[in-house]
Amino acid sequence: MSALQGEVVERVCGHFRLGEVTAVTRNRVGLIHATFEVEAGGEAWIVQRIHPVFGEAEMENVAMATRFLREHGVPAPEVVPAPDGKPFYREPSGLWRVTKRLPGRSFPTVPSAGIAEAAGAMLGRFHRVMARFPQNLRPGKRRLHDTAAIVAEAREVFERYRETPKFPPVADLVATLPDRIERLLLPGGFSVQIVHGDPKISNFLFEEEEVTGLLDLDAISTHTLLVDLGDALRSWCGTHEDDPRNRFDPGLADAALRGWRATALPLPPEEQRAIGRATRLITLELAVRFLRDYFEERYFAWDPARYPDAAAHHLARARSMVHLADSIPDDL
Repeated sequence: MSALQGEVVERVCGHFRLGEVTAVTRNRVGLIHATFEVEAGGEAWIVQRIHPVFGEAEMENVAMATRFLREHGVPAPEVVPAPDGKPFYREPSGLWRVTKRLPGRSFPTVPSAGIAEAAGAMLGRFHRVMARFPQNLRPGKRRLHDTAAIVAEAREVFERYRETPKFPPVADLVATLPDRIERLLLPGGFSVQIVHGDPKISNFLFEEEEVTGLLDLDAISTHTLLVDLGDALRSWCGTHEDDPRNRFDPGLADAALRGWRATALPLPPEEQRAIGRATRLITLELAVRFLRDYFEERYFAWDPARYPDAAAHHLARARSMVHLADSIPDDL
């Protein structure tokens, strides 16, 4: 963390009146926001600079949803209001949010069937509770997991870069990936409700095999449950997101779905039969998003300790997701 970042974080903490700052540590688990673990006023906080793809409407939605979840027994973060009562603070460096830090640890990958089952049960509780959410979400800057739009926009980006040196190494992916996704698009008519939008395993905190926190609700939206289930299984049942040998683990999927079905409302039979298809769809959707960022290098964070540049990391991620999708069974 740079000295300038530290100064900005301390300034934000002062605005939220957290007390004297005694420690600031950069948390690099997430791919989108700049997240800092802060000790201030004798308490532990999470201070985040929000990625500009999210705006004030999303911050309002998170504050409403997390309050409702906590009232119904789901361990969601408590958003700290700024002095003006808003759940965010806008300063020259961007939009900032503060939450109280929850106990527990996160995992980059699922270490056991017990963890998969516990995460599934918590996601099912989330879905059951949010099915009763009494308010309408505010429209955000964009609709997440609008797969058809994501593919259409990616095609436009690919065409812009067709005559550049970046294109030949990924010509195979450009030629096949969008068509594969469009063939997997889910039929209309499936039930919709509020979903988490980003239930990757690092957004769950654990003590032993108990979930102590459900994090990062910025992508909360109204969508089919299959989007959330598919994204969860993609995250929980593969290996590292840039592993060239990434493969789907059916045993972890069985455990995760066992936990989810124990707490969630039942899915209609036709949606139950589409879980495998939805998981493959959402995995390839992420692949095409990584492939787009291979060209543009402007959305996802990357690891300079392991890759020479952002494009190399994003390409490794895209190919890993394709490899993972190829191993996902139809029958889940």
